[in-house]
Amino acid sequence: MQHESIQTFIDKYTEWGEHPVYTSDKWKAEVNKNVTRQAYWVWVEVQNQRELDEAEDAMYAAECDI
Repeated sequence: MQHESIQTFIDKYTEWGEHPVYTSDKWKAEVNKNVTRQAYWVWVEVQNQRELDEAEDAMYAAECDI
C-alpha cells in the first residue's frame, strides 16, 4: 500500500485544510489528552500509516489462514 507524505496531504487538502478522516478536532482531542505533541499534518501522516500497516497486517494474516 502506498504511503502518503505530509506534502501530499497538504497539496491535496491545503495547509490550512484538514483530512476528511483524521480531522483537526480529533487531533486537538489527542493533544488535549497529551496523547500527541505532533504537528497536525505529521499526526495525519502517522495515523494514515498506522491504518495502512493494520490493513496490510490483516491482509497478510488472511493469506496465511488460507
